[in-house]
Amino acid sequence: MNGLAMLYNVTEEEKKPFGEHWCGPLAMHRGIEVLVARYDSPEEQDGQPVDVYCTAYPARGYRIKVRAISYNGGEHADAWTLSTGTGCGEFVAKLAEEISIGMLGLEAS
Repeated sequence: MNGLAMLYNVTEEEKKPFGEHWCGPLAMHRGIEVLVARYDSPEEQDGQPVDVYCTAYPARGYRIKVRAISYNGGEHADAWTLSTGTGCGEFVAKLAEEISIGMLGLEAS
């Protein structure tokens, strides 16, 4: 395995911020977006489910894709997406967690 290929292997340190939510691969291919973490919204919370994607160049860029949801009371929350630059794994993991439990959202004004 050459040195460049090693840059695309996923390390334990990279997975750590996502904890139990990590579902990504052992290695990433250059420029291909892959699902790396899933955050489901607990039923007792008013959050939205979140999927986190990562693209390696070899630095990692993230995309948070918040899924639309309809609540029992008839309310609806639309889907939305947030992208980050490289080196934001811990930030993205915290955002995804907060969105999934209803502590952070996005509304059009």
